[in-house]
Amino acid sequence: MVDDSAFMRKVLETIFNADEQLTVIGHAKDGREAIALAESLKPDVITMDLNMPHMDGLQATAQIMTTNPRPIVVVSSESKEGAASTCERWNWARLILSPSRHRELIWTCKA
Repeated sequence: MVDDSAFMRKVLETIFNADEQLTVIGHAKDGREAIALAESLKPDVITMDLNMPHMDGLQATAQIMTTNPRPIVVVSSESKEGAASTCERWNWARLILSPSRHRELIWTCKA
């Protein structure tokens, strides 16, 4: 789970913990931490925020998909210009623009 907001990490963790098939195994506050944790933890799926300090979600997703590919669900309340088309074009990730869409988020992470 990658988000620079401690509040959003807690919200997402609460959503995932409500489903017995999902387990949160790590948290990252920026893209750099996400890349390191993806390598060390090897999660089944990663949730990724877009706007973060040091390295944004699109840059981190590109790096992870190059070195350690795995499903990535981009979860953001605001869309970065071209994020959806970039994710789709490279088949990197699914973009969910509102973390309040619990069912869609859980279903997407399980898929």
